[in-house]
Amino acid sequence: MNTILFDLDGTLLSMDLDEFIKQYFGQIKRKFADSTYDADLLIKAIWAGTEAMTTNDGSQTNAEIFWQTFEQVSSIPASEIESTFEDFYTTDFQNIESVVTQNADIVEAIEVLKQKGYKMIAATNPLFPKIASESRLRWSGVDADAFLEVTTFEDYHYCKPNPAYFTEVLEKHQIDKADVMMVGNDAQEDGAILKLDIPLYLINDHLIDRKNEAKLAQWNTDAKGFLAFVRELEDAK
Repeated sequence: MNTILFDLDGTLLSMDLDEFIKQYFGQIKRKFADSTYDADLLIKAIWAGTEAMTTNDGSQTNAEIFWQTFEQVSSIPASEIESTFEDFYTTDFQNIESVVTQNADIVEAIEVLKQKGYKMIAATNPLFPKIASESRLRWSGVDADAFLEVTTFEDYHYCKPNPAYFTEVLEKHQIDKADVMMVGNDAQEDGAILKLDIPLYLINDHLIDRKNEAKLAQWNTDAKGFLAFVRELEDAK
């Protein structure tokens, strides 16, 4: 093994997902409160676009299918509002950092893996634009330069829990699945990688398990246990 895929939200970055979503849409409402746009309609369109991305068949990038669906639901051309959303992610979105936390054990684990020569990819569900994903990686406190990539909706054609998402990541970086493991906190979304016969390490500090499938993971510990695990790993080959 020489490559580790990491989930971001709830794994590298400690968060309560429900609180994150609440704050996210709260910031959207504040951003557009004094505009000519109906904030509730925008939120409805965002949800619809997100749902469309999760069922993407690979024929378009996630960004393309998001904006296509957004336009259908809101009747607002993407060309008219996209720059406002870009501004949102560089400004208002940054306020959400206040509701997430860093995990010192995770930060140290990434440093240990970096020193041991492991390739790492922040395999976050590519539902967000680059600026939003890179921001969340930065909030986590890990060394962002240790990662080959953080996956974003501009570059990917599938989403978790579709195993095709993981295949796309591996093919992009020309990585053999025999050399990989996945580290995440969601037994279904991250656990989809098990269908590719790639092992899963669940970090359970913020475990999400809708179907009682956490038992399928090869490893299941808290972040402190994961740090102990990586300390025992041999250097990457």
